[in-house]
Amino acid sequence: MAWFDSNWTYRLKLTVDNTKVPGDLTDFPIAFNLDDIGTGHGFWSNVKSDGGDIRVTKSDGTTRVACEMYTIDTTAKTGEIYFTTDGTLSSSSNTDFYIYYGNGSGTKPSDSDTYGTYNVWDSNFVGVYHLGDSTAESVVSSTSQQVNEGTASSSATSTTGVLGDGFDFNGSTDNIIFDTDVDTYLCPTSALSFEVWFNADTKGQDVLLYCRGDSTSKGYGLWFWNSYLRPSIGINGNPWTNLTYAMSNINTGTWYHAAATWDGSNAKLYVDGDEKDTYAITGSISYFGTQMSFGTRNSGDDFDGTLDEIRISNAARSANWLLTTYNNISSSSTFYTIGTEETDSGGAPVYIPKVMVV
Repeated sequence: MAWFDSNWTYRLKLTVDNTKVPGDLTDFPIAFNLDDIGTGHGFWSNVKSDGGDIRVTKSDGTTRVACEMYTIDTTAKTGEIYFTTDGTLSSSSNTDFYIYYGNGSGTKPSDSDTYGTYNVWDSNFVGVYHLGDSTAESVVSSTSQQVNEGTASSSATSTTGVLGDGFDFNGSTDNIIFDTDVDTYLCPTSALSFEVWFNADTKGQDVLLYCRGDSTSKGYGLWFWNSYLRPSIGINGNPWTNLTYAMSNINTGTWYHAAATWDGSNAKLYVDGDEKDTYAITGSISYFGTQMSFGTRNSGDDFDGTLDEIRISNAARSANWLLTTYNNISSSSTFYTIGTEETDSGGAPVYIPKVMVV
């Protein structure tokens, strides 16, 4: 097997289980939870402490793909990276990738580099928020549009998320607010998807996500309302779409992935990758106000619980895409398998046995 670059001493193989991919997907962003690498794996001894030497290739070992080196802690042996398949993720056969490391001079590429953060996320993503930021006032999108937290008053507490860290909201005063470039990038009119991972402490009249909405018919959002988990999409200024999922199905202290889509003809609600409700409507999404907010809306209804990994697209993601996203993040260690450490030896990789503690 060819080697990416002789300046990179080590690699491991990451094999995605095709049974976790219900249909072939193109340019899918894979979340690699570094916590899944056994503490005895050579990766932790040989990768740079800032992860700047991490590179990802396709199965041929040389064709590089874009990678977002988001967080890494080589002492705690934790972290998360994201990379694009840059092509097909197969539902019929396993897909291999190689993670290279072990170059003391390697540095993280710029976000806009061909192989940098922005190019992990396809052109339909307009906002991707991992919520592992140091404070609620420093939340930044991983997409090139860079719609980021824009006030000095956002507040929420960093805590353990579904993948890495997320933010805990106290149900009364916490929120994360975006008010710059929201109307330019986060407000598509002809198709839409928005995804949120949430873990509720209580179930009240709580807003998880809310974009440029009024009280009944504009913008889009996701919240608990009148005993339902309910997404809303204001189309043609009509009352919000009647998509619902009974709150009796939602347990506190449990992570859920909620997603809503609209393709110009039908709005759909998914929970944990499973379609729960659909609603036929055509037209154009209309908006009001200026802000996007997490954990609240401008009239209150504050969320009590933790949010993580929020993604917004100007296209309707497919059922296969959303279920694969759920499979990847909800149980990363079963979504892929991690190979032993290999090192380059003039063309033929040498496998270095390690005792792995999982």
